[in-house]
Amino acid sequence: RFSDGSYLEDQDHWWMAGIHRSVEILRRRPGMDILDYSVQADAEGHLEIHIDLKALYDSDNVNVAFNGRKIVAKLYLDKQMHPKGGCLKGTEVWSDEATVPALDGRESNCCPKQTCKISGIVPNPMCWSAETPNLYTLTLTLYVGSKPFQAESCRVGFRSIEI
Repeated sequence: RFSDGSYLEDQDHWWMAGIHRSVEILRRRPGMDILDYSVQADAEGHLEIHIDLKALYDSDNVNVAFNGRKIVAKLYLDKQMHPKGGCLKGTEVWSDEATVPALDGRESNCCPKQTCKISGIVPNPMCWSAETPNLYTLTLTLYVGSKPFQAESCRVGFRSIEI
């Protein structure tokens, strides 16, 4: 089982290829998608969200995917567990929305995208640390007219690190 070269030759390991856990593949709806988003939050309560959206064009190279679309961002304070047991619903502490701007013409790349920015200030945020891991839940909802089309969420903590 072991030899004097096992450290160099890795004779004590099994090298297997492939996936060795369960995998779930998710399919997104066709059309306009939230491709990616990033969130920056600091201890003073400044919140900045950058959202990348995929654009679609019709046969005349007119941007039809961004007309009448808006993104609503909401931030909820997470109080996951009640001291007496059970879960609590998070309270909304901040919300804002942005209309997705239309592009002027067809972009040169094959998958054009539009970036949307939402920023604001959360009053008196509960800061995150290792001792007190206060987290908020941010939801981003893409609306087409008055109907929600796509929703994404993530956990956000407010903190600043300085050297």
